[in-house]
Amino acid sequence: MQLVLVYNYKMHHVVIFDFDGTIANTIDLLIRLFNEIAPKYNLQNIKDSEKETLRNSSATELIKIYKISPWKLIGLVKDLRSKLKLDIQNVAITNGLKDVFEKLGKHDVELGIVTSNSRENVQLFLKKWNINSINFIHTENNLFGKARVLNNLIKKQGLKKKEVIYVGDEVRDIEAAQKVGIKIIAVTWGFNSEKRLKKAKPTYLISEPKEIIVKLALDDI
Repeated sequence: MQLVLVYNYKMHHVVIFDFDGTIANTIDLLIRLFNEIAPKYNLQNIKDSEKETLRNSSATELIKIYKISPWKLIGLVKDLRSKLKLDIQNVAITNGLKDVFEKLGKHDVELGIVTSNSRENVQLFLKKWNINSINFIHTENNLFGKARVLNNLIKKQGLKKKEVIYVGDEVRDIEAAQKVGIKIIAVTWGFNSEKRLKKAKPTYLISEPKEIIVKLALDDI
């Protein structure tokens, strides 16, 4: 679940946002689609009563809980992306985040997206919500290599790690940022719960999109 902002304000900075769960409110949809696909892979459905377990577990922990083998995971993700394409225009943007993009844009903030979702799905979503301030979309299909993805992006864009801030909704987002050596703003409205995110010790922890601007100000942006 990943997005990226590149901006100039006093000094060059890059803010990386996760897409699914952080920008796009895809969590409930992904659970529904998972349950539709589960029989194909002989997997158990995710029950409504299990949502709290989901929010308090990392991706690695969930794979163990639901006994998803590597070969099943590859096929499952491929099918999910395909089905998501059919519903992506019905997915809501996180409330208040569009306003944040617009405000950052007024301060010459350059925006981009980095995600494991498909480029086409992201483009359909942006078109639906009339978001025209995104300058680039970086996609990589690396389920457990977010740190590698971030490093690839930083290298490709010729960035300095001290200029980069990552915004994500999962424990693995925090762990990736820490491994790369960049700051991380964890958001509580996405996949993992506030309790689980706090345990991973992000640089910042926020509950509303408008707080992103506040946290950026703390870094003299």
